[in-house]
Amino acid sequence: MSATLPPPRPVDPTPNDRGPALSEWVGLKWLMGLQGRRIDVARLQGDPDYARCCLDEACACADPALRDYAARLRQRLAA
Repeated sequence: MSATLPPPRPVDPTPNDRGPALSEWVGLKWLMGLQGRRIDVARLQGDPDYARCCLDEACACADPALRDYAARLRQRLAA
């Protein structure tokens, strides 16, 4: 007897996916790490309030690249 596995989900976001993909959260983690701020990617994915707080902090930082990246993630999170 063999079990049928469901097809794998794509890693990268598609227009039908909701919220940022794992790769986008990892990008935020690395950019925030450069600012000395450690964040938990698993928690970002599962806790919208934590994600919003991290994005708020990123949008308020002095690094324009991080602010822009966080603003794009915030838009995807709201979608």
